[in-house]
Amino acid sequence: MHYYFHVLTDAERHRDPDGEECSSLDLAREEATQSARDLIAEELRCGREVPSQWRIQIALEDEAIVETVAFTSLLLDHKGSPPRSQVSGRMHGELFARAEATFTLAQNTTVEIWSQLTELKDNLERLGRFDRASTKPVGASKTQRCLPSLQAGPLIPRPAGNA
Repeated sequence: MHYYFHVLTDAERHRDPDGEECSSLDLAREEATQSARDLIAEELRCGREVPSQWRIQIALEDEAIVETVAFTSLLLDHKGSPPRSQVSGRMHGELFARAEATFTLAQNTTVEIWSQLTELKDNLERLGRFDRASTKPVGASKTQRCLPSLQAGPLIPRPAGNA
């Protein structure tokens, strides 16, 4: 059967012009639920609030609404509490191991970055010392170092015959 998934926000209704084929209303509900989760995640990624009042209407071609998936139902259970995780115990162990590995990688990366920054700082200090040492002429007076153009003669050429 062909179902349409219209999104109702706080301010407007976005019609689904194309819809999707689903073999049952249960599959259409699953599609609407996943779409709602995706929209919630996108809003959070963009730094916006969770759109808890939004809904997705599941409609038929004749615009008859057969079901509505409220975003709130994905955030709270029927008692108003956050839904319990449906992740198995085995999955918890896998998730914990992945989180621990990510944490260790982050720690190692931080140490490596600090090491590279320290090396860069040392190299910049060494370069600064080298630059200062190489630009200081040996035995030259302060005036000669600051005004080298005076050593070559006047800055403005004298007109011929006025020497």
